[in-house]
Amino acid sequence: MMSFALQFKGFASQHNEMQDTLITEATRARIEARPGQVIGTEAALRISNWQSPGIIDPAQDADDAPLHSQIRPDVIIKFPNRRQIPFKPQQKPPQGTKMLFDVKTLGLVNRYYTRAALLNDKAPNQDTESPAVRTRARKVHSEYMIKARERDERFLTEEQRNGDTRETGPFTRALASFGRVQGLVIGAFGEMSPEWDTLTKFLSIQRARHMHRQSGSLLGVQQIAALHRQRLTLVLGSRAARSIARIKLEIASEFAPFEIAAKKSKFRRYHERELQVLLEDRHQRPRFNHGLS
Repeated sequence: MMSFALQFKGFASQHNEMQDTLITEATRARIEARPGQVIGTEAALRISNWQSPGIIDPAQDADDAPLHSQIRPDVIIKFPNRRQIPFKPQQKPPQGTKMLFDVKTLGLVNRYYTRAALLNDKAPNQDTESPAVRTRARKVHSEYMIKARERDERFLTEEQRNGDTRETGPFTRALASFGRVQGLVIGAFGEMSPEWDTLTKFLSIQRARHMHRQSGSLLGVQQIAALHRQRLTLVLGSRAARSIARIKLEIASEFAPFEIAAKKSKFRRYHERELQVLLEDRHQRPRFNHGLS
């Protein structure tokens, strides 16, 4: 079984490549998208317009939260208007048009890919996201909210924290102003979460509208959008699958599997061997949700 270091290196590269591709394609569609920056104390106070007595002066706050607890979205997208935001009404920001996105890559050494989940995944076809990807995407927003509440503890008084109606602090309010944080997940078998497909449709139609206005093409907007969606599907799908292939090649070239395996328990070795067989199984081909197939 491949070492954690190889998985981490491979999926980190995949993460960055997919993040850059999304920003590039959004820019081509004339949609404002940029890498997310850490939402620190100053930004949280400004976005939330925090006026509580528990305020902390950003100049006096080191804001030295450890990396794992920082609120750091991968991509921020500003949609043209609220009507064009391609997500459910309850997921849209209460005001404004900016939303946060977080790219997540799944390796086999994590709690989402269990042997039982893989063997019991009996979808009628493989062009749907796996349970592991679906579960991971749903957890992204709650993880962000947990971090926000932890950062809010410095700003809330005892009464605010333990009162009958618990109040929210600046970080929670700032995060809520962006609506639901969307998880963009790529699984270990190349499967992708539905959020990728939602953005693919949106970016394709936006670029088609722009090209139709500029070119005067006889093709309709929907026809041009279909061509762009096909191209974008190939771009995203091939890059996700290519990363999986690259990681498999790294597995084959690793020279220290026995040394690593010797340090693991017998149960862990058998478990990882079963997952490795599933990864190499010809039936476990890359799976991309809906249009990403």
